[in-house]
Amino acid sequence: MSEILPHLFQVGDWQADANQNLMWHGSRKIHLEPKAMAILQYLVMHANNVVSREVLFAEFWKNQVVTEDALNRAMWNIRRSLGDTPNNPQYIATIRNRGYKLIAPTTILEDPRVKEHQASVLKNIEKNLSSKNAAVDKLKLKPKQAQVKSTTKESSFFDRYPLKLWQTYSTIVLVPLILVGLFSTVFDTQEKSDSSQRKLSRLTYSQEQNVMPVVSYNGESLVYVARTKGKPNQLKLLNKTNNQTYWLGNKKHNYSYPTFNKDNVSLAVISDQVNKSELAIINVNSNDIQSIITLKQTSHGLSWHPEQNLLAYTQAHPETGRPSIFIVHTELKQPQLLTHSGTGIKDQLPKFSPDGNRIAFIRHFAYREQALFVVDLQGEMQRISANFSQILSYVWLNDKELLLSLAKGTSRLSLTGKLTVESINSIENNSFSTLDMHFIARNEQLIFSQSKQSTQVVNYPLKDANLGHNLTISQANDTEGDVSQNGRNLAFVSNRTGQSEIWLLQGNNLSHIESSIADYIYDLRWSPDSTKLVATLKVKGEYYLFNYQIDTNQHSRIALGQSPINIADWQTNQLILFTQRQKDSWYLFQYDTELQQKKKLSDLNIYQARLTPDKRQIVYTSHKAAGIWLWDRNTVPNLIANSTQYDLPRNWFVDDEFLYYLSSFENINQSELWQLDLTKGEQHRVGIYPMLELSSRSKKRIYNFTASKISQLNGDIWSVDLQP
Repeated sequence: MSEILPHLFQVGDWQADANQNLMWHGSRKIHLEPKAMAILQYLVMHANNVVSREVLFAEFWKNQVVTEDALNRAMWNIRRSLGDTPNNPQYIATIRNRGYKLIAPTTILEDPRVKEHQASVLKNIEKNLSSKNAAVDKLKLKPKQAQVKSTTKESSFFDRYPLKLWQTYSTIVLVPLILVGLFSTVFDTQEKSDSSQRKLSRLTYSQEQNVMPVVSYNGESLVYVARTKGKPNQLKLLNKTNNQTYWLGNKKHNYSYPTFNKDNVSLAVISDQVNKSELAIINVNSNDIQSIITLKQTSHGLSWHPEQNLLAYTQAHPETGRPSIFIVHTELKQPQLLTHSGTGIKDQLPKFSPDGNRIAFIRHFAYREQALFVVDLQGEMQRISANFSQILSYVWLNDKELLLSLAKGTSRLSLTGKLTVESINSIENNSFSTLDMHFIARNEQLIFSQSKQSTQVVNYPLKDANLGHNLTISQANDTEGDVSQNGRNLAFVSNRTGQSEIWLLQGNNLSHIESSIADYIYDLRWSPDSTKLVATLKVKGEYYLFNYQIDTNQHSRIALGQSPINIADWQTNQLILFTQRQKDSWYLFQYDTELQQKKKLSDLNIYQARLTPDKRQIVYTSHKAAGIWLWDRNTVPNLIANSTQYDLPRNWFVDDEFLYYLSSFENINQSELWQLDLTKGEQHRVGIYPMLELSSRSKKRIYNFTASKISQLNGDIWSVDLQP
């Protein structure tokens, strides 16, 4: 910060000493947080002028990843201390869409200690000058004597002035030099320290959720998706030449996955409208839009070949209905299938390698089971990584190496499968997720978005989304909420303590089950008599059934190996139904909690299963074929009419007559609840709800259902140099 901020000042009736973070008004004294005091100082220096949020972030959180709440909290702290309110401001006014303005009278105060110090300094100077003059008078020579001395010998300073005067001058001269030297040392050390760290820069400042950044090949344009609650997700272009931001595309469309052509002008995007998705190209100079192909469903990823007019994207496999990788030429417009994903498998997020010979993509085998693959343009596929619980993002660094963003940090991955931890201190060790990575090879710069979101368990009526109410409230992630059959207990998964645990809300008593700590927890289900709770735990790649007895606080962990599992439900108060993968298939099993025995129930391929409330039928999806089946366990399973078109997420539930499922896309800020008749196969939309977590299971209770509502706290675009 180049400005020198006043440390003693008055705002309205309040006086402040910034050095002590102290404010007082009459006999009342309060202490401000250091950051809040610094911001108040800055506002005082710019009194009666609007100071934007962007400027405050740049000044006080430079090179730091923080949420919008950081500034909100600081402003709240200042206003609370001054007794001010944003609705009726007497000190600080919020100027809508612009920033803050200090409107109270301000005065910069002089420190009496400074006056005393200045007087003391002046007195010492006068004293020293008097001493110097006296010494000079004593040293004055007669003109003749002085001329003789000058002709015989060059006199030194020490010869001309006595030691006492030299000491005075040396003190005056050397002390500032020493101080300058000390400050120079400090600043030199700081520069060296900073140079050893990777440079981090914040590229966007807004209250929107900014994601999916991409930079043109010439580096002049940054395009990203701006998400605003209640509005379509829009494209924004930041021109680096004039530092201006422009809107792109049609503001009525939802956009995702922008990707540049090598001409630096053509931008391919996924464009979603009501009942329509398409792959389009936008001219960033003229904003002209050209539709390439119409999609049957939205694409989970898009990438432009570095040299050719080829685009890689995802669509449903013609046989299995699962997301697979396709390529299409922008002029020929003939899609070509590259990967063959079986039922239960999803291929997503394709990205061309720098030389364009390969496409990397993420393959989802099951919930919390993902791996990275590559495929060439002839369809030859290769797996290059082991399974991860979650791949947040990845990017090509060169033709043989990729950078992965995982739950526990970033790592480099070679095409041979070698995984090396890549510690990027600037973007790690915080509560944010590093997403949407984009690499600029010419200057080895990584562009990415960092976001933080929280989820709360909410109870919604089936018919009116506006009447939903929170069952949990926190800034953490509360998911997998399940209310017991007697309605007295709520169980959910949360990371409130920094670790994933099961939490219980019993009346007004909130507690967590310490014995449930795991890497991932899902599929929470109460027994019919509301005395037991079962859940799936994943710990270091191993899966467990976690069985908890609520009245005795006893628990057991049943080890089921490294093959993933999905809990269906309790068959009785003693029997648990679940599915588990064995090789390339999924089967239905039963676990007896009393006998502690596992039993295979069928050779049918059953991937995800739900038990109807009357316990008579199982509704399931298969790992081998598209569709939804209804099975009474006595006769042949019945394929529900028209169900082959559905790709159900984890978040679906059933009653005795209907199947309910939630749908939403990554670039749409709302979720839709659909109802499917189990006998007729007819479906209709039940209602539109806020953005709900599709990977977290919901549960229906009479006329309501519980779900995990997503609240986005912050998200902006950042850059970091990979070379220090």
